[in-house]
Amino acid sequence: MPTAHPPTGPARSDFGRRPVQRRAELGLTLRETADRAGMAANYLKYVEESPTAVPGWNVVLQLVGALETTVTALTGVDTNSPPAVPS
Repeated sequence: MPTAHPPTGPARSDFGRRPVQRRAELGLTLRETADRAGMAANYLKYVEESPTAVPGWNVVLQLVGALETTVTALTGVDTNSPPAVPS
């Protein structure tokens, strides 16, 4: 089974890094996560890697289910860090 690795390249958005971290915690690849969320792997890659990606609530909810987490954890609403800080 392939291992989950954070993507390299351009800085990810503050939102984009959270699905990467969570799927790494679960040991899921990008493709496995996309399949679980019912979305194209290329779109998930865009959400994770693009600093300008702003997914709609339907995408957020699909990822919440696929990553077995909460909206609060995935969106970072419960953190005190400023939004959209590249990692």
